[in-house]
Amino acid sequence: MDSLTKVKLIISTIAIILYIAVYSITTNDLAKRTQNILDQQVENLNNNYTIAQDQFRIVSNGVYDTIINEKEILGLLRQAKEFKESSKLGEIREKLQVKLRPHYDNLKKLGVITLMFTFEDNSVLLRVHKPDKYGDDLSNVRYSFSIINRDKVFISGFENGKSSHAFRNMYPIFYNDEYLGSVDISFSSDTIEKNMLKLHKEETHFIVHKSVFDSKVWISDHKTKYVKSVEHDDFLFSKGDYRKDYTFDDVELNFNKKFKKDIDSNIQTNKLFSLNDMDLIVSFLPIRNIQDKKVLAYLVSYKDSKYLRNTLREYKLVNVIAFIIIILIGVIVYINVKQRLFLQKEVNKKTEDLKYLNENLELEVKKHGEVFKTLFDKASHGISIIDGDEFVECNEAVINMLGYDSKDALLHKHPSDLSPEYQDDGRRSFEKANEMIYIAVENGVHTFEWIHLRASGEEFWAEITLTPIYLLDKDVIYVVWRDISKHKKAQSEIQEQKKILQYRANHDSLTGLPNRTLFNDRLTQSIKSSARHSKKFAVMFIDLDRFKQINDSLGHAVGDKVLKEVSRRLMSLIREEDTLARLGGDEFTVLMLDLDEPNNASILASKIIESVSKPIYIDKETLYVSASIGISLFPKDATSSDALLMYADNAMYKAKDNGRNSFEFYTSDMTALALSKVVMESSMRKAIENESFIVYYQPQINARTNQVTGMEALVRWNHKTMGIIPPSKFIPIAEDTGMIVELDEYVMRTAMKQVKSWYDEGLSPGVLSLNLSVKSLQQQEFVGIVKSNMIEQDFNAQWLELEVTESQIMLDPEHAIDKLKKISSLGIEIAVDDFGTGYSSLSYLKLLPIDKLKIDRSFIDEIPQDENDMAITKAIISLAKSLNLSLIAEGVETEAQKAFLLDNGCDNIQGYLYSKPLPLDDMHAYLMERN
Repeated sequence: MDSLTKVKLIISTIAIILYIAVYSITTNDLAKRTQNILDQQVENLNNNYTIAQDQFRIVSNGVYDTIINEKEILGLLRQAKEFKESSKLGEIREKLQVKLRPHYDNLKKLGVITLMFTFEDNSVLLRVHKPDKYGDDLSNVRYSFSIINRDKVFISGFENGKSSHAFRNMYPIFYNDEYLGSVDISFSSDTIEKNMLKLHKEETHFIVHKSVFDSKVWISDHKTKYVKSVEHDDFLFSKGDYRKDYTFDDVELNFNKKFKKDIDSNIQTNKLFSLNDMDLIVSFLPIRNIQDKKVLAYLVSYKDSKYLRNTLREYKLVNVIAFIIIILIGVIVYINVKQRLFLQKEVNKKTEDLKYLNENLELEVKKHGEVFKTLFDKASHGISIIDGDEFVECNEAVINMLGYDSKDALLHKHPSDLSPEYQDDGRRSFEKANEMIYIAVENGVHTFEWIHLRASGEEFWAEITLTPIYLLDKDVIYVVWRDISKHKKAQSEIQEQKKILQYRANHDSLTGLPNRTLFNDRLTQSIKSSARHSKKFAVMFIDLDRFKQINDSLGHAVGDKVLKEVSRRLMSLIREEDTLARLGGDEFTVLMLDLDEPNNASILASKIIESVSKPIYIDKETLYVSASIGISLFPKDATSSDALLMYADNAMYKAKDNGRNSFEFYTSDMTALALSKVVMESSMRKAIENESFIVYYQPQINARTNQVTGMEALVRWNHKTMGIIPPSKFIPIAEDTGMIVELDEYVMRTAMKQVKSWYDEGLSPGVLSLNLSVKSLQQQEFVGIVKSNMIEQDFNAQWLELEVTESQIMLDPEHAIDKLKKISSLGIEIAVDDFGTGYSSLSYLKLLPIDKLKIDRSFIDEIPQDENDMAITKAIISLAKSLNLSLIAEGVETEAQKAFLLDNGCDNIQGYLYSKPLPLDDMHAYLMERN
């Protein structure tokens, strides 16, 4: 092998090695840049998908807040649960539709497809979007309804159904700790796609798992929206409004090869395709079901990357130039060796050629540098260079992000100069920035969140990535900025919503006090702590006396104001370490910790009773309530939360039995007493159903003529084992439970029938006097009930007198006047019972359509020994005469009492002096004898 051949071989080998090296370097750099873009694409897709869902969740939370804060809607939902099996449910559903349709119309503009309420058994109460479709069980169609109605907590996420898929936000609905059901607010995947397009600026579509659909039905009904366009066994690919300059079908050829494995593995992935002169980035994000378990769908994004395409062309140009240079060098060396003797003549010419080529090469290199500078300046993310500890270069995105006019204001500044003095963790920006740079240098790259300052002084959050690189013969830091203010704000709003929901779950919505759930938790913790440290504490059960009368007569709005005022007063009395809670209605509890002596609990109870009993001024009304309090002690009475609360409740009822407006400590006898009351209530309900009550009659006599003028009907309970039970034992229970209304109607019907039969016999029983409870008087249909009974029994209105107590009238005088006028218009007499024991106002008394005053027995008992009672009785008689009202005195037992009443002008008497209350047969005999 001669020397020239060796030279040729060496030159060829070197040229090949150089070209391979250049090609490897450029290809590797291109791959890195491509991967960075792919990673950024899928990160953007993930972030914007999260933001899109968060935005819709915030909208849903706003609607949910409106629903649970609008009492009328909650009231209708409560009625729907109560009348679920009633024909009244349709009327309630129509009212709900009217209330909720405006909310749905507003939500529909934002992309909501369903606004739906379900009962706890997963049956549909109302589809606001399809009001005619209701009552079906959704548990077999969508598992989410079983979850929400089982766990009764907020759930959110993607879910497929039999014929649709959507993003669901589902909330539990409570009313005074009672679970009413759930509300479902769903957004279609189309809406998410549209919102993603706004955020992502790229086409985004869903790939849906076909196992949840009947493919044939789905494809035929929605052929314009979903087609089986990819030969993949498990998914249907969404076909949206794609750009017309390429066809999706061309991409399908590569899907099975490059994507099927990743899709089947349910992992997030992205790939790059070269298609029709484009570089197409396709990113897949798995969407899991509402339990974050099974993958139901994928979010797929398509991005035509011009940047990659331009970069690829530049790398090709560099390779071509490198190839030309290497070939030229080889040719030059070869010619130089081959024509060593002939070089002188050709050197000048070749030198000129080389000069020309070098000039062109410089132009290309300059052009190449300008291209890279353009890419740097126009990048969508902020990019800057740190040399040492100051910025030496930045692109336009950084300038715009910080709100400056030019880069001159930013260069040669330390990062802390563009930041507030302190960061969010309390550290100085200068010290923390130096530490971040140090970490990046040590680890090769470092990403963190940072608070920067705009030129206007406004703070904003940025995600900063620091990467050490070697540039222009020196080590510098390559900085990538990303404004994440909106994302941080969305995260903050979600956390705030969580705090609000947590607070609502543990506090009473009316008073803001801890509710039953929070109180029970604190009581349980106090038991553990007190047992561990051998300490004592007290549990108080507080029930407001006469509050139900205020609520029933003046309405719930006034009742709510009373509860707020009582809560304020109670809160001012307890210590910071104690707990005041509202269990519901007019029931409150107090947890009094670190109790040294039981007497300390009685001191607080006395303060509570004194504070609550003070007048309450609401809407120009002066109202009075009092408190009955029961107290149980740990560990003396019990060591479990349920027992302590139950024993305090029993003691409270003991306080009520003792006259109310007092407190009682628990004793073991109280449990037996509470149990007997429960048994009594149950027996009484059966007695009403079986009509086990009987009516007694007490005659009313004209003391001057000794003639029967009438009789008062009095109810007794004929118990099968206990015999005759007096009213004092069961009337309070009937009033508390509302059974008094049915009892009043039974007595009215029975007594009318009996008195009519006596008239038919010619016995002249006089006027029938019936006691009327406040609950009966408040019934809207009461006047109609009286009229129907009179018609049914053929009962003359002149034979009937209704007695109402003075205290009942004064609960709501205006309502009482209206109702009593309607009764009086029927020709029925009205008598005021127990007159003189209440707080009646003469201004109201003169407006009432009453015919008679009944002097209470408490003023008669001590006559003639008590001068005060005699003075009061005389005053009542004088008042009746001045108002032209008739009189009757009850409880007359002695001749002296009779003589006093006759001397002062009261002729009508009722009492044991003439007769005790008599059963039916005895009363019949009494009338026969008198007749």
